[in-house]
Amino acid sequence: MSNMRIDGIAPNIEKPGTSEIMEIVRHESGIDKALQPKPKSFSFLKKLRSELDDSQRKYLNLFWYHYLEHRQWPKTVDFHRDHDIKEVQTTLKTPPLNGSIVMEQTGSGSEYYELRLVGILLTKVVRVTNNCAYAF
Repeated sequence: MSNMRIDGIAPNIEKPGTSEIMEIVRHESGIDKALQPKPKSFSFLKKLRSELDDSQRKYLNLFWYHYLEHRQWPKTVDFHRDHDIKEVQTTLKTPPLNGSIVMEQTGSGSEYYELRLVGILLTKVVRVTNNCAYAF
């Protein structure tokens, strides 16, 4: 370990170098095991993706493309101007979609659609092959 000290926290404790910190974190927390994706996770995504219908895929992709382009989720009022509100709401409530994949955020006068991480992973921007996720 280096001789640098952690200022203001514990003057008698030496500050380890970055690589040493990573080794400590990996050893103490088992982070290597935690960060390795489990094959079950990817098969779950593949199964979910196969259960989506064309309308569900379309809306997931539209929400994500809007976010990528504008760095904010699409406002429901703007989205419903271009897409039938009843069709959108029915499609988003049909399994396998639910609140853990896409949410309609309400309150504070600004309603918008937001994808959760699983929803983003289901877009066509992300491909899952050989137990790895790739973003294009």
